[in-house]
Amino acid sequence: ETKSGQADHRVFLLPNKCSGKVRETTFGGSGLGYSVWEAGIALSIHLASNPSLVHNKVVMELGSGVGLVGVACGLLGAEEVVLTDFGAVDDGSNQAWFAEEVVGQEGFQKRGVEGANSVVEERWQPTALQSNLAYNIELNELGGTCARLRLDWHASLAPDFRAAREFPVVLGSDLIYYERDAEALVATVLAHLQANPGAEFLLMNRQGRPGLDTVLAALGDAGGTL
Repeated sequence: ETKSGQADHRVFLLPNKCSGKVRETTFGGSGLGYSVWEAGIALSIHLASNPSLVHNKVVMELGSGVGLVGVACGLLGAEEVVLTDFGAVDDGSNQAWFAEEVVGQEGFQKRGVEGANSVVEERWQPTALQSNLAYNIELNELGGTCARLRLDWHASLAPDFRAAREFPVVLGSDLIYYERDAEALVATVLAHLQANPGAEFLLMNRQGRPGLDTVLAALGDAGGTL
């Protein structure tokens, strides 16, 4: 990491001459997605050291936070990157696609607006998270490659849920903090990952986190190779 010249901005010098910049916010504005976490740095380094994992591929990032990993994917030559996270619905995020995801406006209102954000606090939705993602995409001049999407993992548990798109690569870092979110995370991964042998879910997560063993076991039961 090197100095950025701005107190709330950070610059990461990654392998293969890849340099990603992000602005951090506050916990009050963005919840757990306000800052760069160690696992996000580690996954960005891993991708930059192995660019073929994302180069010329369409990628979905879950739990993007400030977006360092998604930004790294864009800088490493991904064909398209969709950075996703939770957030308030009035912050300019792509509500139309999310409404399609949960199948119908009624489901969107129930799950998107009134549903619980169990990652932080029930019924609390970060107001600055999505807008900061948009800022960091533009900060790295990746508007033509990266897009952002408001996504509630718990919507994937609905019996009538179907993903609007599937991706050959789904990835994320520090995605699981609570056991109660494990089922929703697994459902989201399986719903959005293409059903072909070459599809990959890449996860970098601190060991010992509640729910991590549950997630890995469920993905294995679904036919994944860990």
